[in-house]
Amino acid sequence: AAASEAHPTSPDGSTIPSALRTLKLVTVNADGLGSDYGHSAQSRLESILDSVLAFDPRVICLQEVTMATYPVVTSRLATWAVQYRQRTTSEHFVVTAVHPALSANVKFKSNAFPRTLDGRHALSAYFEGWAVVNVHLESGGQDSHAQVRVAQIEQLALWQERPECRSRNAVVIAGDFNLREGEDGDMILEGWRDTGATEQWAREWTWRRGANRARYDRVSCIGRRACVVDCVAYSLLRDVWPDRTDHVAVGVALRAKGGSCL
Repeated sequence: AAASEAHPTSPDGSTIPSALRTLKLVTVNADGLGSDYGHSAQSRLESILDSVLAFDPRVICLQEVTMATYPVVTSRLATWAVQYRQRTTSEHFVVTAVHPALSANVKFKSNAFPRTLDGRHALSAYFEGWAVVNVHLESGGQDSHAQVRVAQIEQLALWQERPECRSRNAVVIAGDFNLREGEDGDMILEGWRDTGATEQWAREWTWRRGANRARYDRVSCIGRRACVVDCVAYSLLRDVWPDRTDHVAVGVALRAKGGSCL
């Protein structure tokens, strides 16, 4: 089908052009409060964005951005639709940027997690048939942190049932999940696909500090309205580590097919 061909409309009137059935996305935690890199947080974020933009994404999900580093994002992505949650009790927040090609009809909505020890929240972007949710879940290995994080996962596991998602063909949750072994059970039960949970990538780390390492940074997806979402490309952008952040960036290409995505 030609790129300009319009596909069936969703209940809210949005069309699903064939050119938008594949979505490229990058998520990365910028460690905006980190002070042991030898470079300013602003210069580190500039360099992180160099690597992220080289992947040619249509959506960028950043975590641990601060008010001091946020102007770097708006300057580098001046033509993109950029959003963050302005009401938060944390020193850092998530930022979502949507490419100009998709930003004409994008709508953003932020939601604070009912249970959080550090102002954690979700930031959703809705455009065409897609919903992309940027998250940074509760960190910490203590039982109190784990209980809050699992409660946040329980909420995310049902995100596709929210009114804003019912007219979308694909829902994506991306960010720093901070998950420990076994904490993603609710996501699995609800049918979410963890794009990095494959034989090739499941044992790879996305955060490393000293001898400690974990696969915290993830992209999960689920189809709606008889659509299926496949991950057709998965990459770890390791050049941002360790001089710019203690995480690596995760880049994916997702393809929606079937149902109203035909």
